Amino acid sequence: MLEWDGEGARLSRRRWNLLAISLNLELAERVTRTPAVIDELFGRLRHYFTAAQIVELAAVCA
Repeated sequence: MLEWDGEGARLSRRRWNLLAISLNLELAERVTRTPAVIDELFGRLRHYFTAAQIVELAAVCA
């Protein structure tokens, strides 16, 4: 979705892809924990993905 970092600089496509993969792997790891603690992670995911995309990612992980 967004391609901007915290300082407002445009992320390169490669950097954005690496960030997305990293966040997705972290989400997959966290949703398998009991209890799943994702509040802080959700905030970071929300910066790059829509709520619908996050729900879809979590569903795939589960």
